[in-house]
Amino acid sequence: MKFSTRSFVLMVHSLALCGVLIAQEPKVKIGPGGARMMQFNSDNAFIAREIGAVITEEKGIMKIMLIPPKERRPKEMQEVDLVAGDEVGMAAGKGVKNIKELRDAYEKAPVGEPFKLGVRRDGQAHVVSFVKKAEKDLPQGGQMVIRKGGPGSDENSDFFPAFGIGIVKKGSDVVISETLPNAPKELNKGDIVKTLNGKEIKTIADFNKEFDATKIGATLKLGLLRDGKQVVVSAPRPEPKQMIINRK
Repeated sequence: MKFSTRSFVLMVHSLALCGVLIAQEPKVKIGPGGARMMQFNSDNAFIAREIGAVITEEKGIMKIMLIPPKERRPKEMQEVDLVAGDEVGMAAGKGVKNIKELRDAYEKAPVGEPFKLGVRRDGQAHVVSFVKKAEKDLPQGGQMVIRKGGPGSDENSDFFPAFGIGIVKKGSDVVISETLPNAPKELNKGDIVKTLNGKEIKTIADFNKEFDATKIGATLKLGLLRDGKQVVVSAPRPEPKQMIINRK
């Protein structure tokens, strides 16, 4: 898996995170649900697709720039102890000094075996690992999407790639601002979300809380206001979908 001539597209919903990333890549566009879309050069960024971690290099230091919260990763990756800000210095049992060495170590690692990373956090070193997957089992095509929800997220909008919608706070209403092809067909852009699973929705945080409290596969029941009429749409909560690589 080689990325030497490819670029990475990253859609980040957290404005706080965007402030960090803009310094590395000034080309910023607005994406679905008000998300910001940035482009990394593959020379200074590596993406561990199994876990959704973005590792960047700046001034000779490699760090975990972004990683989805544990509850929004695939089940088998939820216990991988990596957090944003971890400094990476080892891969597959060998010291690595830059993104090229890290990528080379990953490409040489056997599929189906643990890929170990040595990281430093708060002055303490420790080793974490995740199982390397075959290319066919990794997310393919499209754009990389990382949803940033919960504490610290943008209180005015959010994006749910697996469910296929973006939401935005407009005045006193939470409104569906985007619908992707994978969204439940009964949902429309402009629908006002009044309730989710019977709980009143007044803020983005309200929606996040009820969405995350719903088990994967369980029913999400949205009470909507559409053109002055009340509408109810039910659909199962899908598996999390943090990221997909954009290959160019």
